[in-house]
Amino acid sequence: MIFGTQGQRPPTRCKEKGFTLLEITILLVVIGFVAGMAMLSWSSFAEARRAGQTKSQLRHMKECLQRTILVTEHYPREADFKACSAAVGKDAWGNAPRWLVGADSEGSGLCERDAVVSDEARGQTAASIHNDSKIILPDAEGGEQGGVAFALISLGKDGKAANATYDKLDTGPWAEILASGSQPSPPDFSDNRDDMVLVVKAYELSTAIRHAVGP
Repeated sequence: MIFGTQGQRPPTRCKEKGFTLLEITILLVVIGFVAGMAMLSWSSFAEARRAGQTKSQLRHMKECLQRTILVTEHYPREADFKACSAAVGKDAWGNAPRWLVGADSEGSGLCERDAVVSDEARGQTAASIHNDSKIILPDAEGGEQGGVAFALISLGKDGKAANATYDKLDTGPWAEILASGSQPSPPDFSDNRDDMVLVVKAYELSTAIRHAVGP
């Protein structure tokens, strides 16, 4: 007996396992994109941590200088800035803090002989900070501030001062610049958001010391 083949299904072929070149390419692109986004997020997170650490260091330096002022009742000396800077250490990018000192009413830089508060018994008169002792902050909301006793500065990731007029900030960790009203313009850090500036006003210091030692 002869059996016909009509109606029989053709033999099926097994599908080949594996990925095509196109599928592999798409997979690599997706992996690269995800890895790139992860690296970007981590980099942003790391920079935010460095910025936070540096802000904290500047605040600690301010507190260190305020403690010195409470003892002496005078504005910080260069040695005080150096001592407090050494105490807090370098910023998160490995740079030592810089500072600008304010100017008194005669345009002279503040120094250890300038008292924060008047004391007749000691024969000392408080030095007045000139209102033209100004600084322009990198924070757009901060704008220009006057009556600056001193400003503590981190030059940020690039380690460069925002304003070329104050290049001496780059000459060494202890460079001291006068932010005087006699200058054509105040220190301007608004062009470079990389710099971090902590401004200390004259009234902050006099108020703090009055609370500590009385009127």
